Formats: sequence, C-alpha cells, structure tokens
Amino acid sequence: MSVFFSVQDYYIQTTNSIYFLTGFGKTKVRFMLESIYHIDCSPDFLDYEFLSVGPKGVVFKVVRYREINVRGIYNLGFGDKETGSGFICDLIVMNNNDSKKVLSTVARTFYLLTDHYPDSIVIASGSTNARTRLYQMGIANNL
Repeated sequence: MSVFFSVQDYYIQTTNSIYFLTGFGKTKVRFMLESIYHIDCSPDFLDYEFLSVGPKGVVFKVVRYREINVRGIYNLGFGDKETGSGFICDLIVMNNNDSKKVLSTVARTFYLLTDHYPDSIVIASGSTNARTRLYQMGIANNL
C-alpha cells in the first residue's frame, strides 16, 4: 500500500482500489476540475448523471455512491447508462476523446457528495485492473 500526502490532499492507493479520505476537516482530493460536464444530482446527493459528448456521439453517464456495510463509507460506482433498459454498464470502452473531462466530472461528484457527507470515506475501484490503474494515474497526475 502506498500513502500519498500533499498540503491539501490525502488519499490511499492500493493495488486494486483508491480510497479518498474526507473525515479530516475540509481536506479533500482536489484535481482536474477546470473542465466538467453539467451534472444532474439526486436530492440525497448519492446519484449523479451527465452526458459525455464526443466524436462517437452522446453517452449517458451515471455515478452512484452506495454506503457499504460500514456507516459513512461509500463505494463509487460509475458507468454508461444503456438507452432503453437503463442498465448501468461499467465495462464499456467508449473512447469518446473526453476521458479527462469525464474523470473531472466524476471528481466533481465526489466534492458534491462530501460537501453533504463531510465525514465520509469514498472507495473507488475500476471494473478491471487496467481501469483502476487509469484512475490512479489520473488522480496522481492532477494532485
């Protein structure tokens, strides 16, 4: 396990997961927020939707936070919403040339969640090892 610190940020990175710790006052992971998509948010700040726009068209994205069996610890789920069925798929690779903007938008949902649940801990893991590594690199490159 590697622990990374900076003046404003704190997260723990393991081989398969990324843990964002927010129970330390107002300390949060701050990164990649210069360009984001418009986000629709549920009243409880646990579900978020936005549209990814690129050369492959418009893709409906969903971010969901679900409290796990430990109070105050949330799992971050993220994927594409299939038209018609409403199924959320986290295995689709769109390559819509907007990955940084999509990850920035997902990061923004993290801030919205932790503004309303300030003592929460968020766990994020990709659906594959490659995706987990991509998310880790995106965070590390933008701290």
